[in-house]
Amino acid sequence: MTSELNIGNLKTGLGLDIDLKHFRYAHAEADVLQDIKLNISPGTVTVINGGSGSGKSTLGAILAGILPRTGLDQFEGAITVGGRRIEFSEDKRPRIDPSGWAQHISFLPQDVNDYLSGIRATVAEEMAFALENRGAPREDMLTRILAVVDMLDIKHLLTHDAGTLSGGQARIVALGALMVDNPQVLVLDEPFSGLDKNARKVVLSAIQQLKLLGKAIVVLTRNHVHGADHADKVLRLENHESLFFERNSLPPNQEPNLDKNSLQPAGRDRSRVLLEFAGTNLGYGSSTPPTISGFNLKLHAGECLGLLGPNGVGKTTILKAAVGLLKPTAGTVRTSAKPGLLLQNPNDQLFERTVFKEVGYGLRPGAKSQQQVAAVLDRLDLRDKAETHPYELSMSERKLVALASVLVHEPEILLLDEPTEGLDDNGIKVLREILEVCTSKGHGILFTSHDDSFVAHAATRTVQLNASENAR
Repeated sequence: MTSELNIGNLKTGLGLDIDLKHFRYAHAEADVLQDIKLNISPGTVTVINGGSGSGKSTLGAILAGILPRTGLDQFEGAITVGGRRIEFSEDKRPRIDPSGWAQHISFLPQDVNDYLSGIRATVAEEMAFALENRGAPREDMLTRILAVVDMLDIKHLLTHDAGTLSGGQARIVALGALMVDNPQVLVLDEPFSGLDKNARKVVLSAIQQLKLLGKAIVVLTRNHVHGADHADKVLRLENHESLFFERNSLPPNQEPNLDKNSLQPAGRDRSRVLLEFAGTNLGYGSSTPPTISGFNLKLHAGECLGLLGPNGVGKTTILKAAVGLLKPTAGTVRTSAKPGLLLQNPNDQLFERTVFKEVGYGLRPGAKSQQQVAAVLDRLDLRDKAETHPYELSMSERKLVALASVLVHEPEILLLDEPTEGLDDNGIKVLREILEVCTSKGHGILFTSHDDSFVAHAATRTVQLNASENAR
């Protein structure tokens, strides 16, 4: 039985409870989640930790009222929100009004492009979008926006086009747009992904301030448990089961030493220059200052070079120029080998109906191409996903599929934008093995990253970009 559920008059400040018996997606053969009980109280931070495919994003979408999809997914259990218990079963399938639910519980997805409207001219308009739709008074909108802007330290972005922001900046803007809406419960999926160290501190500080204001915050995160030492409760999802930990039982997050002089290159001939920037200026139009000015860099054969710097400093811009997507306005960019680019967000790179077709796109038809695709899928542990639609995979698997679609063309210059973002432990292990093979063959790798642990293990050399010199 399906009924419309109006939650517009729910009481505020009562938190959120879930008693989940099982959840299964439509047409799936097994449950994604089983036997989860969770109490989320006002003024608390709950961390839900698990690898890619563990079900944490699914749990977040259930808490946010996005799942189950009426008439499709199977869900047995109950959610208590604003003092009202809502039961789900084969016989009870209430239809939730997402806009009404979002006024109490808001969800920031892992891919923030799914949250931002993409149709507003500036960041300020993007942050006001939800309030405008509800007819909030202009003075109220301005007050809320300015308070959130101060909390997240993004005043300098207000006049920017949200479509031109870096991945990290877009994540913080999306969080700000959610905070402006003033929900009682905030469910944040990988809110630290792609953020530099200072931005992570800003987001952690904002979460603590929201907690003091009586908000309930749920943080969904994978391997590295960012913010666990600030959490009141940590839930680990593993093998469809949930395990609770006290926050002081988790190992502290270690920041490895990133002194680039201590990163010794492997013993290989590096005399051949594969990629060179010489006095290069890069930008996005003659009416705006260059994003990158006077940039110099040489990438040698067999080298794995980490390009570091804060969000928005121009790291992705450099990769785009290296692969030929962006022409310099001054200086030169020279390549002596074929480049291949992995984008930060795999969803921007995937469009085919199966993994096999995706990886083989652009190859000449024939048995040789099929063998190439099969070999790359084997290397990335994706052979059993060959006939799966890419968007049915976990984020980690999607990232590896996007990487496979680059590797199959055998580039000698591998350009990776935040390659560990979204990867689980197995995905990071596979990535490291791929990089070792590439450098051993004399290929050059240029990557951007805010993952200090990965940089410390993978980079033979690092280059630091400074915001004061390069940012717009």
